Amino acid sequence: MHEPALHFRFPADLEHIDHAVCRVQEWMQKQGLERHLFRFTLLIREALNNAVVHGAKCDPARQISFSVFRREEDIILSINDTGPGFDPERFPEYPETERVCPEHGWGVPLMRKFASRFSYDQKDGTTVLVYALKDGADGEE
Repeated sequence: MHEPALHFRFPADLEHIDHAVCRVQEWMQKQGLERHLFRFTLLIREALNNAVVHGAKCDPARQISFSVFRREEDIILSINDTGPGFDPERFPEYPETERVCPEHGWGVPLMRKFASRFSYDQKDGTTVLVYALKDGADGEE
C-alpha cells in the first residue's frame, strides 16, 4: 500500500474519536470529496468506535492506530486496535430488523453497508475498509 494520506495513533478512549473524524473530514474537503462526507463519516466513526469499545475495551493504556489512503477511486481505511479479535461472520448483512443483537448493535452491519470491501485480519487485529467513491455519494442509493 502507498504512504497514508493521514495516520493517527491515540489512546483507546472515545473522546479522541471526534478529533480524528474532524481531521479526516478536513482532508476529504481538500480532496473535493464533500459529496461523500456523510457516508464516510458514518463509516469511520463506527469503525473507530468499535475499535475503542470492543477491541481495546476503552482502556486508554491501549492504542488505536488508523490510516487513511487514497487510491484512484477508493478511500481505504486501515484500523488496528490490538484487541482480542472478532469473527465478522457472526454479524449478518444490514438487516431489516430493529437490532442486530442487543449487546453489539449496528456497527459491523453499517460498515458492511457503506464499505465496498470489509476485511479483518485475525493475526494482527487490523480491520480494512474500502470505500468506493464511484458507489457511495451522499443522497444516492
